[in-house]
Amino acid sequence: MKWPPMVLYMKIRNQKTDFGLWIPLFLIGPILMVFLLAVLLVILPFVLVALIIAGLAAVLDWQTQWLKKTVRYARWVGYALKSIPAFIRVLCSVPGLEIDIDGKKETVMLTFH
Repeated sequence: MKWPPMVLYMKIRNQKTDFGLWIPLFLIGPILMVFLLAVLLVILPFVLVALIIAGLAAVLDWQTQWLKKTVRYARWVGYALKSIPAFIRVLCSVPGLEIDIDGKKETVMLTFH
C-alpha cells in the first residue's frame, strides 16, 4: 500500500545563502481535518434547512426557478465528491517526487519523502 508523503524538504540556494527547511506534512493533515470539521459543523444547520425546503418542494410539487438552479449546482457537488478517490491516489503517488526550479540568481529544490 502506498502512503502519502510525510515530509517536504525545501532547499533554496542563491549566491549568498544555502537554506534548507523540513516541513512535516503529517502534521498538516490532522490540522486541515480539524479545520474542515469546524467548517462543516458551521454549515450543517444551513444544509439541514435547505434539505427540509427541498424535501417540502418535492412533496408539494413546487417548481420554482431557484429550486431548479439549486439542483443544477448540486450536480457539481456530486462531481466533486466523486473526484476524492482520484485525488487520494494522486496524493499517495507523490513520495519520491523531486522538483528543481532554476532561476537566474537562485535555485529552489522541493523533495517529497
